Amino acid sequence: MASCQYLSQMPAPQLKLLFEQTGLTHAQVAEHCGCDVSTIYRWLRGDNNPNKVAVDLLQSLAQRRASGNRKAGKVFSGAPDE
Repeated sequence: MASCQYLSQMPAPQLKLLFEQTGLTHAQVAEHCGCDVSTIYRWLRGDNNPNKVAVDLLQSLAQRRASGNRKAGKVFSGAPDE
């Protein structure tokens, strides 16, 4: 088990929003984070907390997507692309 200092204290609803802002599937996020898809589901249900590195990565992916949408002239709604 990871030390508490390395675990994120991000509440599941906030983590879900951040996840949606990445525009990625559960499998894609798991691949980026180097974990199993079942781990992603546990994070989103609030069963487990992701480590700080995973949260930082999700924030970076969401920011990259938002930045790409702004450059393309799109309004970023936070919803996954269709």
